[in-house]
Amino acid sequence: MKNQRPRVTIGLPTYNGERYLSEAIRSMLDQDFRDFELLVADNASTDRTAAIIEDFAAADDRVRHLPSPTNRGAAWNFNRVVNEARGEYFKWMADDDTYEPGFLGSCVEVLDRSPDVVLCYTQAVEIDPDGHVFEDRGPTNVADLPEVAQRYRAILLDEVYCYAVFGVTRTGVLRSTGLIGPFTQSDRVLLAELALHGRFVERPEPFFCHREHPGRSMYAFADDRDRQKWFDTTRDGARTLPRWRVGAEYARALQRAGQWLPAEDRLRSAVHLVPWGVANRRVLSREVARTAVRRGRELVSGRRSEPSVQTA
Repeated sequence: MKNQRPRVTIGLPTYNGERYLSEAIRSMLDQDFRDFELLVADNASTDRTAAIIEDFAAADDRVRHLPSPTNRGAAWNFNRVVNEARGEYFKWMADDDTYEPGFLGSCVEVLDRSPDVVLCYTQAVEIDPDGHVFEDRGPTNVADLPEVAQRYRAILLDEVYCYAVFGVTRTGVLRSTGLIGPFTQSDRVLLAELALHGRFVERPEPFFCHREHPGRSMYAFADDRDRQKWFDTTRDGARTLPRWRVGAEYARALQRAGQWLPAEDRLRSAVHLVPWGVANRRVLSREVARTAVRRGRELVSGRRSEPSVQTA
């Protein structure tokens, strides 16, 4: 297997994931569709994560361990598995979720027969820490639309769970995007950019088991500024404007994809940034006010104020 190019690459970034990691990996190795490689990227874990990965790699040559001597943040760890991917298709998975055996094959089938589809995933159920189903999410897809601008608008403005980021996509298209950026809500920005490239299809089967537990990053780092350091360990979350960054990244996503889009589609898509700003005006204003207060305090104390937003 390691000498052949697989149809699909599965990228599993993890950090101190020993509690659920074995169950997650096993659910992927038990898929009915078997032509894939599984890259498990360990971000300098301090628990038994590395040993668990090595055990699976020794037993199944589809599994490859990608260690790291230092923790460089979640965004870097998510993106390096894309850079290492050899498959025609790519899928991320989390170290605490599981999948029913039909997930991978059903998604590959859609991508194989529909070249206008850029991303395919299935419906999801919520499971508790012990793996028991407590909620059926039902349909969540807002981007199965024929018009480019309407798909972009749907991701920006419609309420959407980001389960689709764990779907199966075309590796070449994914690599043309900004991937997972080092900022909060970068998964939603990525989905908006992918929607500019093609339709999303959501299969009706509930093959994705999304685990709810207190250790999830959105609970451990509830404030957007605190989550900044989870995405990028070199960043100071107190010196950021998270929602302004998201808006700027939506515009950058459109600029990247717009290199091949007709001018009319670019313009129609760009128009939807205005209602996004209106819908987020309170948060945007609050971030500016918070930054002004912090800078005022720094001036009073004689400390030098640094830029609040990184544009790189």
